[in-house]
Amino acid sequence: FFEGSSSVCPERMPRRHISGYAGHVPAHDPRPAPAWLHEPAPRNSSNAALAGIPQGPLSSNIQLCSAEMAAPTLPFLSGPRPAIKTTVDPMSRANARGRNFVTDAVDKVGPAVVKIDTMRTVKFDVGGLEGLFRFFLGPDVRIQRPEDQQEKIRGFGSGLIINRHGTLITNAHVVAKADKVTATLTDGRQFTCKVVGSDEILDLAVLRIEGAKDLPHAELGDSSRLLVGAWAIAIGNPLGLSSTVTLGIISSLSRSSFEVGIPDRRVDYIQTDAAINPGNSGGPLVDEEGKVIGINTAIRVGATGIGFAIPINMCRQAIQILEKGGTLQHPYIGVHMAPFTPDVASAGTVFGFSPKDVKDLKAGALVVKVLEKSPAAQAGLRPGDIIVRFDDKTVADPEALMVRLGQLACGKKVPLAYRRGRESRQVSIRIGDAKRQADVAWG
Repeated sequence: FFEGSSSVCPERMPRRHISGYAGHVPAHDPRPAPAWLHEPAPRNSSNAALAGIPQGPLSSNIQLCSAEMAAPTLPFLSGPRPAIKTTVDPMSRANARGRNFVTDAVDKVGPAVVKIDTMRTVKFDVGGLEGLFRFFLGPDVRIQRPEDQQEKIRGFGSGLIINRHGTLITNAHVVAKADKVTATLTDGRQFTCKVVGSDEILDLAVLRIEGAKDLPHAELGDSSRLLVGAWAIAIGNPLGLSSTVTLGIISSLSRSSFEVGIPDRRVDYIQTDAAINPGNSGGPLVDEEGKVIGINTAIRVGATGIGFAIPINMCRQAIQILEKGGTLQHPYIGVHMAPFTPDVASAGTVFGFSPKDVKDLKAGALVVKVLEKSPAAQAGLRPGDIIVRFDDKTVADPEALMVRLGQLACGKKVPLAYRRGRESRQVSIRIGDAKRQADVAWG
């Protein structure tokens, strides 16, 4: 059953004896119920138990596949958890029946996939309520409250070891703001990890496993050679279930972040129907040869078999920078845009222009918002302008502009042509370097 919901009435279930579960022990059984049954249930945090962690203006239909919950106070979970060995003896696997390309791929990559556990502290500031109470109850009211109210939030996801020295990659949202990060290998070993580099716009983080050597590691493949319809294998820890393997195909390639519904990312995703769930974030997507072709990151909520992974070639370039403590560059101009269509033109007064002034325009990128102190603001753009050319290329829609923008170097000056009502204008705009997700959403 999911999220504690059940359509089964306990009173109608046969009260069959199950050893160790007090809920089904007959009334005459003299054994005491386990102590943990009398403990209060852990309280879910406000940002959701087993729910994706929102990072910027995500579409409501997209869920990032890590998970968080309030750290429980149950006695058997309050200390270090015992390691659970999830690997099978190599000899027994070699002699097992039913071997195929999936089992071979899992043998190659599986030992390098780790379960990532994070812990972060959230502090609650209720001091702001004092002003509210004083407004209604008078200036002499005082609120007695415990100091430093805080809660421990536990999160989990997946990760991949990429070299024998313990370099580990995962999604940035899996380890965001974490006070402590622990990696558990399939053989049960646990290590503390240090985040050495992270980029929230690409959603990739590089970690280093401390005090480890000669670790199993995966071979990175070539995502530029993928074909739609090719096999895809997802390995990870969905809902905390370690070393889960699912099989599917490559459903599509080069899905832009705008198509996917994550406008504050800069990724052309691999789409797959291999089952991906909360907890799979940061785990590998593998081809039939056992080579890593992507890092699983998101799913389409309310749909079945629509998941997305960051191509490994894009990750490979970023890893070289992030593992040295460097930062990635993300070209941007600082505008939020919408497609300009005849329907939009007919409602032009909403955007500050008359429909008859732009009746000759059939397509373009309508500027909806201009970020303060951005290159677009410095160039004089404002909401209601319609971008028709960028870097001497026709702009049919916002995505066309974004594709061209991603090919340019930060600091370069390029021409930009736009319409403001009947008036055609052209400016020279310098490409900026985005540091926040909000900067790159639609430009």
